[in-house]
Amino acid sequence: MKEPLAERTRRHPVSESEATLGLRLRPALLAAYRDLASLRYDYPLILSADGGSDGFAHSLSGVVDSVLREIAAPGVAGERLRQHVLRLEARIRALVARGARGSLGDLWDLAARELLRAGDEACVLVAVDDPPVARSALRVDGRVIDCDEDAAAEILEHAWSAVHEERVRASLEEIGALEAKLSDILEIDFLNSEEGRSPERLERSVGGRYAEAFDFGAWSRMLAESSRRSPLPESRRRRIREALAVLGSQRFFASAAESAGDTGRDRPPPYAFVFDGCEPAMAAFRERLPEMVELVKAITVARLEIENRYRESKHDAFFERFDESSLAPEDLAQFPSYLVCLRAKECTAQERGAIFELLSSDLPMKILVESDDLLSGSMRAGGPWAVGSGSGHLAGMAVALGDTYVLQAASSTLYPMRDHIREGLARAGPALFSVFCGSEETPPQPPPYLRAAAANQSRAFPSFLYDPDAGDSWASRLQLEDNPQPELDWPLETFAYQDEALQRISEEVAFSFVDFAAADRRYAAHVERVPRSAWNADMIPAWQYIELDEEAARGKRPYVLVVDADDVLH
Repeated sequence: MKEPLAERTRRHPVSESEATLGLRLRPALLAAYRDLASLRYDYPLILSADGGSDGFAHSLSGVVDSVLREIAAPGVAGERLRQHVLRLEARIRALVARGARGSLGDLWDLAARELLRAGDEACVLVAVDDPPVARSALRVDGRVIDCDEDAAAEILEHAWSAVHEERVRASLEEIGALEAKLSDILEIDFLNSEEGRSPERLERSVGGRYAEAFDFGAWSRMLAESSRRSPLPESRRRRIREALAVLGSQRFFASAAESAGDTGRDRPPPYAFVFDGCEPAMAAFRERLPEMVELVKAITVARLEIENRYRESKHDAFFERFDESSLAPEDLAQFPSYLVCLRAKECTAQERGAIFELLSSDLPMKILVESDDLLSGSMRAGGPWAVGSGSGHLAGMAVALGDTYVLQAASSTLYPMRDHIREGLARAGPALFSVFCGSEETPPQPPPYLRAAAANQSRAFPSFLYDPDAGDSWASRLQLEDNPQPELDWPLETFAYQDEALQRISEEVAFSFVDFAAADRRYAAHVERVPRSAWNADMIPAWQYIELDEEAARGKRPYVLVVDADDVLH
């Protein structure tokens, strides 16, 4: 049996690592990504204002590429324009990295003005032309976000809103149609009544300057003689009015204006469905349950009445017994889901228990748990390694429930996994989204995007999707394809550097869990710098050392390669 890694490495007081910390070290394989603002990658993201068929999120680089395909001629002829627009993109990326926020259109215009003030040649084509060539080809707009500690919540809330609005739109169309048809039934019944055929009622219905052309008394007598239709039974009339009252006062589905506070009616505002805790979400669901029951009853009664299929001898008793236990999963699926956004560091034991209570139910609860720490607090103080005690472990436990949709991802991979996010939010039943956000609590550290990417690359926080609707076997339900080189224990990359003699050296380096942990200054008690003069044949890469048994590891010293702020190798 292998000895625990912590027992095979020498721990030392944090004070011995101060010199190491001062070097601002990061894994050697991250050396090429020191200035993210100068690189093209998924972030910044544009959260699309419409969230329609084109998707709820877009990469800035992808949007710029679409613009260039439309406006820049192929080959050399369009190269000058391409370079100008790419400089504009770089300026937008730099603005976002400095904390600028707003819509893509606003940031595009701001970047163009900065280029103009700087006298950049690009301003001719991206800022001065009327209309600006590139700006007029911009087909996507929306709020721009960076990969920071708020990114996961912003993405999930925006995706949830897109799914929610689709559901609301469809439900409002159906409810509106039911209200109109029920109202027509009552209106026709009224027109066939004595009051509906009275001369006064007929005169009001015509009104205006044409009233003098009619003899409303004669018209009323004629309608009375020709009408043979029996009036609606009072019990049916009462049922229809009760259904109309429930449909007209429901608070689950609201138009955009009503959601913004303009209800236009004398009634309470629509319900909210985004919460910062499981218990408030569950309390809200339980409190609203009687109204859900009444709305389902009203919709069902309305359909039966419109089709003239309501039979009192059969349906009265059924609806008299209809309560919350009568709601089927398909009934719950008609209603909006509840989104709960949590940070792992703020989750108490009680909150964790509430998470599993919700995930174990068939309720439409969507839970986001963000974490920025994958190791136990004891490790920071020089204690033993403890991996999987955080939200990564939470996701594994959720998978064991069997019927819960579970997506685990680093915030750096949320964009390529956006379709899975939407699927989890749109499906009936519970879903868990466990995200490592890589926030930067204790600088200097790599930026959040790199920390999140490192967590994914090192298997510290691997991506996976568990979709209980994807099939009957684990092989069909579980997807691991979003991880780099999933067939290997650790992904291998080529690392090139110059030695003291300025000779180029290239070797294959694995990016392991140890690389991820060694780059985090909170765990400095577990690493120390080895002076170049002490490098020797007994040193072995940590990813190889981990695989050794106790006998083979004796006398070996595991190491990881890191670089300092000046890109000097340690």
